[in-house]
Amino acid sequence: MKTFNLEDRLRLGAHHLESLVDEQGRTYFNVFLTKPAEAVFDWPDYVDLPARYIEAAAMVEPALGRPVTTVPALRKWLFGFFAPDGLCYRPETLVSSYWAELFDQARLMYMLNSWLMHDPGDDEVRMRLINLCQGIYNKATFENDYAFIEKIGIYFGGTLIRPLVQSGLTLNEPKWIDFAGAMTRGILFHSNHYGEDGSFEGHHHGHLGTISGMVAYAVITGDQRIKDKIRTIYTWSRSISTDFGFVPEVANRKDDLVMCETCTLMDSLDVALLLARHVDPAFWDVIEKSTRNHLVEAQLTDAGWLAVNPAVPDEEDIIRSQIRQRVKGSFAGWASPHAQLGVGEEQQRYNWVKSESLRPRYWGKIRALQNCCAGAGIRALHMAWSNIATFQDDTLTVNMLMDKTIPQATITSFIPYQGRATIRVNRDCKVRFRVSPSVPGHDIRTTCQGKPMATKREGVFLTIEQVKTGDVLEITFPLREKTEPFTVGNNGFQQYNFTAEWKGDTIVGMQADPANPKTGFSAVMKEPVPVWFGPDAPGLMYQRDACRKDHTDMTAAETVMDQGKIDWFSLEQPRS
Repeated sequence: MKTFNLEDRLRLGAHHLESLVDEQGRTYFNVFLTKPAEAVFDWPDYVDLPARYIEAAAMVEPALGRPVTTVPALRKWLFGFFAPDGLCYRPETLVSSYWAELFDQARLMYMLNSWLMHDPGDDEVRMRLINLCQGIYNKATFENDYAFIEKIGIYFGGTLIRPLVQSGLTLNEPKWIDFAGAMTRGILFHSNHYGEDGSFEGHHHGHLGTISGMVAYAVITGDQRIKDKIRTIYTWSRSISTDFGFVPEVANRKDDLVMCETCTLMDSLDVALLLARHVDPAFWDVIEKSTRNHLVEAQLTDAGWLAVNPAVPDEEDIIRSQIRQRVKGSFAGWASPHAQLGVGEEQQRYNWVKSESLRPRYWGKIRALQNCCAGAGIRALHMAWSNIATFQDDTLTVNMLMDKTIPQATITSFIPYQGRATIRVNRDCKVRFRVSPSVPGHDIRTTCQGKPMATKREGVFLTIEQVKTGDVLEITFPLREKTEPFTVGNNGFQQYNFTAEWKGDTIVGMQADPANPKTGFSAVMKEPVPVWFGPDAPGLMYQRDACRKDHTDMTAAETVMDQGKIDWFSLEQPRS
């Protein structure tokens, strides 16, 4: 049995990136729960998804060991929508209107930054990033110490802050960081988007994507007031989420539907990683539990719950062939805590489908997957993977005991099969490592070359001041088991009950209450719709019986060297 690792998950993501992109370089946003299931082209497939898929391709390449084959076609498709003002416009078609939507520009800016870190010599990408930042800047209104674009918005505006900050670092241009700061001040101090207690309403993905940028800005500039405000907002976000990474798609939704969009979990992890790296290392606990559980479980490894019928052919803008295979490696869009599809909601009919002639293609169909979450899930995997261990100032820091190889060390973790991990050190250094806070310090044993090694507590980390090149540290501790009931649901509306079985920080089983409702009122559809919060839900997760028992026949997974090229978290100038 192989140890748990994220490289295998990144490679699985690469499979999807190469399987559901057509010869034109087009992605397919929708996968409908029809019979047979079908992937359908839509307006996010002009800018949003191609940008996410190209960024994801750069992020999986170290694990894959080669470039993703669909990148040239994706790039040709996406880059064809750039205009002279530096922005990327959806074309005027039956499914889209000519529009440089601000959220599209944000996803595009994320991609251009990541690709430029991946390939600093790509002059076309560098110039497009420069022009995009300037194009966004040209659309802004500046008043006193703050700025906004059209209005002080979150999804349309605030989500640009994080990639603007990174653009300032990637391009060595402080102007973009200052611009991000002005937009931050507009939202935090000149709007009512956030309550004094940190509460908010609306698309959780947009809010978390916005505050991640604010954290990055506050860390770079040392603005403690903004750090404190963001911590309050994120604490409130955590209060409506679970310990294992179920983050509701909509905050304070006014109906019976509650589901986790992987995009939202990605942004939650982004905020937590920035806070853990630069504000409070206690947030590593949030990151590890979310990664070990909902993040990896939301990735499709078996799409057998999607119906197939080889006799029904593909047609223009619709792919049905090999659909189960094509979506492997993608991520859940509307998951319940225990399954990859939690709600049977349809499209937002009247404000989504532009052309009446195309309504039959989209209406009356439940969306099984929304593939914005494919790119987001792969990005989330890379974010967690790239932060497992870091090395700075002659100190190796192991933030999470997961398999990882960096130039200075190799970490092998046997969790959840054993409470054991090893750290092989490749140079003389100080070592810090973190064990789950649920484990009492007196239960942790550390040896070096088989001899007991004294450790010192520094916050959430245990430290050893001097470890020699070639030394192997072994850390052992018990994995305590517990059964924990929990409930999800929007405040004042239907609630759904579950029981999680934990082994250390890993959920090894989850049971849904059979009495959970089978329908729920949708404020979008204005009628009851199917919900799957019971034992028969589509795409059941946490089928982890193998994790329940301790195993001694473990084989270390093959890890790849992480050179740290794509780095959104040091908040430093990228290495050339």
